Amino acid sequence: MLRVLQVIGKMDRAGAESLIMNLYRAVDRTKVQFDFMVFTSEEGDYDQEILELGGRIYHMPSFRGYNYFNLCGKFKDFFEKHPYKVVHGHIGSLSPAYLYYAKKNGAYVIVHSHATKSSVLWERYVFWLLSHRVSSIADYFFACSKQAGIDMFGSEIIEKDNFKVLKNCINVEAFKFSAERHQRLKELFKLEDKVVYGHVGRFTEAKNHQFLIEVFKKLSEKNDKAILLLVGR
Repeated sequence: MLRVLQVIGKMDRAGAESLIMNLYRAVDRTKVQFDFMVFTSEEGDYDQEILELGGRIYHMPSFRGYNYFNLCGKFKDFFEKHPYKVVHGHIGSLSPAYLYYAKKNGAYVIVHSHATKSSVLWERYVFWLLSHRVSSIADYFFACSKQAGIDMFGSEIIEKDNFKVLKNCINVEAFKFSAERHQRLKELFKLEDKVVYGHVGRFTEAKNHQFLIEVFKKLSEKNDKAILLLVGR
């Protein structure tokens, strides 16, 4: 059996994490198994399912900037003790460090870009400073879009054969319309006479709730039955 190490911050219900879990549930786990390196001591939303599916979870300290070299030492020790054949990295800021030590101990290493660059200049600069060396370390490059690949790896990498856009797969069966479920949920939340608009996303500037609410204001002026449901942390 091939064990693939997924390196990510915390296995909560978010975009990259849900993508990994969708792949994990679908893969033939008699041939391929996922393990996880996370940067928290807290339990993630998906941790229990991971353990039930046969995965292992390794905990590292959260990255605080000042503990960069301490983490590098931990990566060195970890990959000497756990020589994985494949390591798939989702944490861009630390990717040159953990992928370097993984590769040094015989791993085939993959780096994955899950977003385009930040709109905040200093955040872009700090991220580039920490992550840009990964382009000379990784064996393969994944991104959720071509632009996400350009922003993290540069325009030269995305033209190479070892770059691939890996779209965020979902199980469409789980989202098929069901009249019974539709009615049950509207009754549960007492929305039987409402026209419901929904949004799922964490409450941060990147998700642009301000624009969403401005649009909904126009909708609500035209239809007093309209209601907006926001779901997220």
